[in-house]
Amino acid sequence: MSKRIPPNLKFSRKHHDEARETSRWLVESKLIKEKCSGYNPEFKGINNVIKGIDYVIQIDPEIDTHIDNVTLRMVIPEDYPSSLPRVYPLDLIIPFDHRAHVYRDSPDNGRKVHLCMVTQEEWTRDCSIAGLMVLSAIWVHKYLIWRKTGEWPGRGRTHCNRCGNIGKCDC
Repeated sequence: MSKRIPPNLKFSRKHHDEARETSRWLVESKLIKEKCSGYNPEFKGINNVIKGIDYVIQIDPEIDTHIDNVTLRMVIPEDYPSSLPRVYPLDLIIPFDHRAHVYRDSPDNGRKVHLCMVTQEEWTRDCSIAGLMVLSAIWVHKYLIWRKTGEWPGRGRTHCNRCGNIGKCDC
């Protein structure tokens, strides 16, 4: 079970039972409405299949970055919840820097940068999209502080300076 997702945003036995009776997406959307409605989530998809969610993070004015909010897009993998969604900034330019706790996509995906909050190994069926949304809000605030001070606040893990992967890498 992932230790990074806030406990109140993890799937409980009750959530899993409800998802089996209805659908995972119904339970996920309830959690998002209950816990993340302030992010103004906008679901993206076709034929009732959710492919992504755009949402807005309000920036704490005490950070003093002259940025009021940041829009993020969470891309949902086809095999969700078995695979970890990726979160991309839409209106905040984040150049690749391994110290910024980001991953770089492969060249065939334009080498875009996505946020590092949880690893695939830490992602379990107990994790939720709402939990990842909350972690991404924390990540954005930490990134803005890092950009201003040069020091990442809180815990972090070393990333490869070429691709951004955590730990040893074959790139």
